[in-house]
Amino acid sequence: MSGREQRRYPRLEMYSAVMLVQGEQAYLTEVSNVSLGGSSVARPNHFKSLEGDVMTLFFVFDQDTILSIQARVAHVQQAHIGFQFTPGQEARAGELLEESRHWDKFAS
Repeated sequence: MSGREQRRYPRLEMYSAVMLVQGEQAYLTEVSNVSLGGSSVARPNHFKSLEGDVMTLFFVFDQDTILSIQARVAHVQQAHIGFQFTPGQEARAGELLEESRHWDKFAS
């Protein structure tokens, strides 16, 4: 991969809690950035999922606002995990960005 940015959508910094769920396994961690196409999160201890696995991500904004979205593990590195939102969830990704107060940067 070259040093040039190759993502389809720009990423915005976002710091909130996120729960990663696959079957009966769940991990609580923090989001570092989000876009219309995916998200990057801090890698939790003992994370066992592999690239290509599909998980449900629950973004926790406050006790009343939790948004879920399906995502595929795009890459796993020592400090973080990259997720790509599964196809057909563009409206849900838009809700996520709107809730994170960043929607205005994508709406132009």
